[in-house]
Amino acid sequence: MKYFLHISLLLYCVSARPLQNITLALPEGTTNHGTPGLLCTPAKWTDVIVFFLFNYVAHAATVITRPGERSVDFAATVIGCLLHPAMGLYRGIEAILSGAFWYWKDDLRKAAKSGALCMVVRTNKWRPVDGSEVKNAVVQMAPDETSADLSSDAAFHTTADGVHIATYEPPWILSQLGHPIYVHRQTVHGTYDLPEGYTFAIVPGDCMLKNDVSAGKLDIAANYNTVKALLALAQTAYASMTLYRSQGDQIEQFGYAAFGLTVAPFAVMSTINLIGSLCRPDYASLYMVESSIMDEARSRGGSFKGTV
Repeated sequence: MKYFLHISLLLYCVSARPLQNITLALPEGTTNHGTPGLLCTPAKWTDVIVFFLFNYVAHAATVITRPGERSVDFAATVIGCLLHPAMGLYRGIEAILSGAFWYWKDDLRKAAKSGALCMVVRTNKWRPVDGSEVKNAVVQMAPDETSADLSSDAAFHTTADGVHIATYEPPWILSQLGHPIYVHRQTVHGTYDLPEGYTFAIVPGDCMLKNDVSAGKLDIAANYNTVKALLALAQTAYASMTLYRSQGDQIEQFGYAAFGLTVAPFAVMSTINLIGSLCRPDYASLYMVESSIMDEARSRGGSFKGTV
């Protein structure tokens, strides 16, 4: 009974203690925008820098690099993604749908799925050479004769007048979009000298590849950019927190142009870039593969070193 009385008196003293009003010194311009429990202080210059750094600039570091892409071209893409974040959407989806992750034991197939292999193809400037066997071409005879479509294992040689040989795009160089993807500014591994009438095209990911077993194990340099993946994760988390903290009357005042909502597309794109970085490795350059057209280019003075 004695202890119960002491506890009761203690609780009474604590509960009966009067509340105190405390005055806090806040910077000029502090307001709650008419929302009880909300306290908005004026932003400092460091707050503005952190907001832009973690919501916008960090997104630029998550943009996926294509195989063999030059630094200048990648910098232009990064600037475009800063101004319009959806610009990098195709890169992220392309990396996710490449399927390179499932071939982590096969370097050659993984590189093909990633779009890191290139092959020699003919251009519209290609012309036949007298005395040579022409393959992968369409022979158009004179109007009174029938044209012939030559397959890859056929050859045609004639000296008749009125014969026109036209090249065509064989199905094994066509991408999933239905047309070849030619190499323009990408970096190609090794050294090469392309004769006139030839260029490089990206090897489709679903093409048939034959590895030279006698050459030993094939290692193609590639790496998963862990730093980029971590930055994408951090940027997604920070942008999501910014969206969650978007409260008060900023949406009522500015609508969809509210600064708290501007980070939404960057958060979505960073999430896609995060998944894409984990699905497809980075390749510093493209790798040349041997083909019959490359042998034909060699016979015309071409040189290729560093093929796989």
